[in-house]
Amino acid sequence: MNKGRKLAEVVEKPWKRKEIRLFLTGASIYTFSVLTIVLIEVLQGNSKAIDSMLPAIAVIPAVITPSLVPRKCHIYEKGIQIGYSFVKCDKVSEYEWEDGLLKIKFKGIPRKIVIEDKEGKIKKIVEIYTNRAI
Repeated sequence: MNKGRKLAEVVEKPWKRKEIRLFLTGASIYTFSVLTIVLIEVLQGNSKAIDSMLPAIAVIPAVITPSLVPRKCHIYEKGIQIGYSFVKCDKVSEYEWEDGLLKIKFKGIPRKIVIEDKEGKIKKIVEIYTNRAI
C-alpha cells in the first residue's frame, strides 16, 4: 500500500479526567455486577458459576488496559495510521479544532481520534492538504 511520504508522528491525546472517571465508573459497575452474580450463585451452592463467569471476569483488565494507553498516530500524505490500521484521507467525515486539539471523525469508526498539536505542525499539514486556512 502506498501511504505517501510520512509527514508527522504524534501521540493520540489521552482521555480527559471526566472521560476517565466515566469509563472507570462503568467498568466498576460491570465488575460489581459480575462479582455479585458469582457470589449469589456460590452462596446458593452452584459451584460451577465461577467457571461460567470466569470469561466475563477476564474481560475486565483486557478492556481497561488498552483503553487507557495513548496510541501513536503516523500522519502520511494519503492518510493516518492509528495503531495497526491505516485510514485513507477520503474516509475522514469531519474534523474540528478545539484548544489546540485536532478531533478527527472517520467513516466506519465510532469514536473521534484526538491529536494534540503543541507546536502547530499538524495544523500546517492540515492546511496544506485540505487547501484551506484554519
